Amino acid sequence: MLFATTSLTLQALLKSAASRAGLGFGASGAGSISGLSPAAQALVVATVATQTPVVVVVPHDADVERMTADGRFFAAALEGLAPAEVQRRILPFPSPEVDPYRGIAPHLDVASARARALA
Repeated sequence: MLFATTSLTLQALLKSAASRAGLGFGASGAGSISGLSPAAQALVVATVATQTPVVVVVPHDADVERMTADGRFFAAALEGLAPAEVQRRILPFPSPEVDPYRGIAPHLDVASARARALA
């Protein structure tokens, strides 16, 4: 029972913070926000993604994992989603990690993650 109360409190807190920051639910359109920490970026993405699909481009492969993990946390907290549903909705699309002109196939895990996201 304590977990449900804590979860609802976190959900209300995050929705309130997003609303005060002008990220009201239902915000649409492409935009640019700068100067945020990676966790704050994930909160913005999760807030906007409650209404519309979002594609996030990050500069490095390490950022893909961090944004995926943070995005999953905020999506679960904002929408009250089960862990399995969050993993189904938020998928990483890592770079191939190999030069495509060298004729080397990417690692099976990378190829699988890319195929899962595209499917």
